[in-house]
Amino acid sequence: MGSCIRKTTGTTKQHPCGGNLCPRCGKCTDWTYDGDLKGAMEHWMSGESDEITDQKRWHRHPGATCAYIAIRARRTAHVCQCG
Repeated sequence: MGSCIRKTTGTTKQHPCGGNLCPRCGKCTDWTYDGDLKGAMEHWMSGESDEITDQKRWHRHPGATCAYIAIRARRTAHVCQCG
């Protein structure tokens, strides 16, 4: 999967979106993209593909607290890519 494994501790830290914070990169771990997120973002930004907007490819983790709807808000850059 495209995002890092969620790790929880006694003191859960949050990303500015309100989501769970990746301990490695500091980005939100509440969403997973079932493909190459970095490549899909590059293709979307260059106008080559819009596969990143396919809601079926995005999965929200149970217990997610992220306030962003990754696809609709076009805010995928805040999503952890440590995978």
